[in-house]
Amino acid sequence: MAPRRTQRSQQEHQQSMLALLDEREVERRAEYAEFPRQPPSDDDADTQDSPCPIIDSWYNEGGAEAVRRLTNFSPREFNRLWGSVCPHVTRYWNVGRGRRSALAGKDVFFMTLSVLKFGGTWDMNAAIFCVKTPTFIKTITAFLHVLAPRMYDDWVRAKA
Repeated sequence: MAPRRTQRSQQEHQQSMLALLDEREVERRAEYAEFPRQPPSDDDADTQDSPCPIIDSWYNEGGAEAVRRLTNFSPREFNRLWGSVCPHVTRYWNVGRGRRSALAGKDVFFMTLSVLKFGGTWDMNAAIFCVKTPTFIKTITAFLHVLAPRMYDDWVRAKA
């Protein structure tokens, strides 16, 4: 059984936790300010014709450094990861009955890696990619349901 805290130590703990949460909120707001809040302009014809407009727009705007900052992977590493899951995603993403996602599998993979890197709120992550929050939540969670079995088989079970 854990020892009981005195009222003073309980208050100190609560104050330190509130201070920690305040610091974390300031860091997240600063992080949020780094990313644009406006969707890319329509005058960029390359990204309009691209099969993966989200990752292409980030790469065209900020180069390899933008991709690395969002995912912790260089474009070469990202493409290698994508190559390992692409056949599975192509086979199981956006298939079957019901509405299809307007987002390409590679774009959703890019957004998923960004979410896994940054954490934070869904609102913040959705704003980074200029997608409405409910759509973003549904897309990322559905994609993870498709991707998780393959990742487990390839990167966990195969190594055990």
